[in-house]
Amino acid sequence: MAVVTVPGTGAKYMTYTLMDEEMGYITEFCVLSTADPNVKNSNAMEPMGLRKCLDSLKQFDINIAVLTTDRHVTIRKIMRLEYSTITHQFDVWHLVKSITKRLTAVAKIKGNEPLFDWIQSINNHFWWCAESCNGDAEVLREKWQSVVYHTAGIHTWSDKKHFHTCQHDPLSDEDRKGTSWLRVGSPSHDALQKVVQDKTVLKDLDHVTMFCHTGQLEVYHSLLLKYAPKRQHFSYAGMVCRTQLAAIDHNYHLGRKQAITHSGEKCYNIVYPKTISHSKNWVAKTIKQPKEYPYRSDMMKDVVAMRTLGLKKCSPQLPPVKLNTAPIEKPSKCDVVEKTTLHTRFSCHKQ
Repeated sequence: MAVVTVPGTGAKYMTYTLMDEEMGYITEFCVLSTADPNVKNSNAMEPMGLRKCLDSLKQFDINIAVLTTDRHVTIRKIMRLEYSTITHQFDVWHLVKSITKRLTAVAKIKGNEPLFDWIQSINNHFWWCAESCNGDAEVLREKWQSVVYHTAGIHTWSDKKHFHTCQHDPLSDEDRKGTSWLRVGSPSHDALQKVVQDKTVLKDLDHVTMFCHTGQLEVYHSLLLKYAPKRQHFSYAGMVCRTQLAAIDHNYHLGRKQAITHSGEKCYNIVYPKTISHSKNWVAKTIKQPKEYPYRSDMMKDVVAMRTLGLKKCSPQLPPVKLNTAPIEKPSKCDVVEKTTLHTRFSCHKQ
């Protein structure tokens, strides 16, 4: 199973990465440059990166059963037409983020304010639906739609084929009175129904039945930024080398255990989520054991050996440079200067 994402879209370089979701290893990546004449614009970089990575793995007879991506429209088409043997799944987090954004937007409308209290619970409900559907898209769809009943205080219904009742424990009278239920027919409940029954969302549910998410890959991207900061310019060869170092660092340190204090207690760090969170709670993140880099000395020895023995180094294949990105041929400098000086505002006033 592989997970793919595209950091740095719109910059000079874009790194497209494939990760094995079960083991967590970086299996393939490619660095694309806007100087490549085959790249028409930044939007064309993501499909090109996908093709290059998948075709590269194919050369080594590595078969991919499932590929998880974001909901990019072009990627959907490519997977459907060119890689139909691969099961295409969407990252659950991306779909949840889209739903949360829609709910937040409609909750800001006057009369829909009670919906704010339910956004985090609806978010959690979607994760549970994707995780517990056992690969059945119809079951997933019914579980997701059941949220319109639960939020209204209705916990049993008969208009579904597979899912007829909430799975939580029976609610006490205190729980019922302390919950701000959405009244059926109210503006807030109607707004929720529109989001839940949205055709695009229901269609995308077919691609989240395997509960795939790219959390591990996001951790790798944070590491990649330490090797190749976005605000610092590197050559193409430098970007490739730095990405290789980041992948080696990530793959080598997989499986690190949680750090333990001298008294034997597990180490945690209490942080507040940077992303918008409706729960507004601090969370505890595990602190892992310090990293070790024994492979660095081996790499340095190899470099010295190559220089000593006169071995030829292997350089990354640079993409052909796009000499002129303008849609028309570059004229001579003299003509442009003369034309510019003749049509300036000051020259017009002098006439």
